Amino acid sequence: MKRLVAIAIVSLLGIVTLAFSVAAKPDVGSEYSVKAIFDTASNVNEAGNLRVAGVDVGKIGKIELTLENKASMVLKVTKKGIAPFKQDARCEIIVKSLLGEQLVQCEPGSSSAPELETPPGEELPLLPVTQTSVPIPIDRVLDTFREPSRERLRLLINELGIAFAARGDDLAETLRRAAPTLRQTNRVLKILARQNTTLRDLIVSSDQIMEPLARDREAVADSIVQVNTVAQAIAERREDFGETIERLPPLLRELKPTVEEIGRLSDEAGPILADLNAVAPDISRFIIDLGPFAKEAIPATKSLGDTADLAGPILTKSNPLILKTDAMTKLAEPTIRNLAALLTDLQGTGGIERLIDLILNLGSATAQFDSISHLAPTHLVFNTCVDYATSGKVQPACRAKFSGKKSSSASTASAGQKQVLDYLLGD
Repeated sequence: MKRLVAIAIVSLLGIVTLAFSVAAKPDVGSEYSVKAIFDTASNVNEAGNLRVAGVDVGKIGKIELTLENKASMVLKVTKKGIAPFKQDARCEIIVKSLLGEQLVQCEPGSSSAPELETPPGEELPLLPVTQTSVPIPIDRVLDTFREPSRERLRLLINELGIAFAARGDDLAETLRRAAPTLRQTNRVLKILARQNTTLRDLIVSSDQIMEPLARDREAVADSIVQVNTVAQAIAERREDFGETIERLPPLLRELKPTVEEIGRLSDEAGPILADLNAVAPDISRFIIDLGPFAKEAIPATKSLGDTADLAGPILTKSNPLILKTDAMTKLAEPTIRNLAALLTDLQGTGGIERLIDLILNLGSATAQFDSISHLAPTHLVFNTCVDYATSGKVQPACRAKFSGKKSSSASTASAGQKQVLDYLLGD
């Protein structure tokens, strides 16, 4: 009997504990409410359907107008396993039927994201307007078939048809890739949201940059006008620019070896630059010491300038002579060429050495001497004293002694020279 009473007491305590635990834990599966902000809630009725992945999971609660002229909508989730919404949740208003009736469809968010928070002053978690979207009403679509929107739409479709003519495959490929592109765009926007501090600093810096531009708006406007002028000039010569750009790749290919040579040159110039760095102090001292020298050279430079001023007219007057000399040089070119060939031939055959020997022998043969000294003549002597004779047979007028007495050798030399000149002149 006591055992049955103990079992009953333990069972009663377990039931009470279970009841308290259930009462203490909120049942998010029974009903979970979240407030969502939309741009508009036209054609959305209270008690309308709330869907997740196309399945009804709750109802639309109270719809109110916010202070920002947005539509505030309470979404009540009654299906278990859906709540709570995460911070990356999204909701959109979709059309339920052709009659224009609309409902709300949501994505509760990823399980790894944090739970949607309740802002201060609010009673429910808040889904901001940036995470909601509203479709275009069907009546606005139908308005496009009225005048004048219909004509404008027709023109737009015609232009799009011309643009996408024979480009069906490309258009299909573009549409097929649009969804990944939008997802990547969403990721970029999230990255920008995380970089809000950097973007704020960028905006502040942009304001600092724009302030001087605003002060000099006339100069900025003139720059824009000049850029427009340059762009128009480039547009007018676009064919020439296109041809230049087409020639650019071959030019770059031709420049590649030169750039490689410059690279090797820079590598090899490294030690030279290091040596120059080592002697840089000496070069600096040399330049400093060169200052006094340059200062002392100023008078000489001025004198040289004065000399140049004096020589200028002389050189100008000598210009005709220089021109005649140039003409004479051109006329003498064949003679000079033949003389060069002659001298080259003489040098190759030993003729120059023989000519030197001849001059030496002539000098030796015409040298005057006696028993005391020798006298090497500085000019050719053509008289009777040229013949070789011993001291006993030398004529008194041909003796090379400095006795101080005037001899008749001068008259004899004059007579001999006259005979040579008469012979040379043919008289």
